[in-house]
Amino acid sequence: MLAYPVPTDQPISWISLDDAAQYHAYALTHPELAGNILAAPGKESLTGEELAQTFGSVLEQEIKFVSLPSDHFEAAISPLLGEQNAAGLKGLYQWISGHTAILPTYEEVAPDVNKDMELTSAEEWASQTLR
Repeated sequence: MLAYPVPTDQPISWISLDDAAQYHAYALTHPELAGNILAAPGKESLTGEELAQTFGSVLEQEIKFVSLPSDHFEAAISPLLGEQNAAGLKGLYQWISGHTAILPTYEEVAPDVNKDMELTSAEEWASQTLR
């Protein structure tokens, strides 16, 4: 089971930490971006169900996606991150869940930024990380 506090059927541009770091490095080496916001979406947008299928394919087992209620997410991470941080993350995921239609996608990032990115697909990430 893959449980996360986002809708099951709404595509989200998932991104790995390594891929997010590429956007950070790009922003830090382009001073003309100072004062701007650079969207950092992953290479592809997948629903929770599609992400679970991708993980299942790599692991050669059936994985189901469950949209985790935000209160359960907050309770689970609170002992690790503290109540204030857990409440903040709960709020972030509640916002994401209500605004998936306006989240940035890879296709919306400026072409001059995309040409410098070597982002991984969810399947590539899962193959590298889960095996």
